[in-house]
Amino acid sequence: MDEDTVRGILYKVGYDEKSFCAYTFVVSLLLDEETPDLHYLASELLNICFCHYEGGYESSLFHARKAVELAPNNVELLEYLLLFRELPGRYIGQEEANEVREKINILKQR
Repeated sequence: MDEDTVRGILYKVGYDEKSFCAYTFVVSLLLDEETPDLHYLASELLNICFCHYEGGYESSLFHARKAVELAPNNVELLEYLLLFRELPGRYIGQEEANEVREKINILKQR
């Protein structure tokens, strides 16, 4: 299966069926090989499907930060990280958001 098909299945399992198995599957893949894409997928699943659970956004932020740590020059991942500043709980502080914005601006000028 291609990546979009797998992503769609995982969202269906997580969102429609409310099953943590989707997230557990991604974590099992991360145990084999830690990649920015898998951390991003784990973050998205938690952010979209499981945000209403206690710690959902915080766990999602963990994966978003790991994705950026593994791919620090990926503008899309940096922009995704800024989303956590816009959420009602403001899960990243203003200083971190400013640093991320500055890095994005530098990378886009290259």
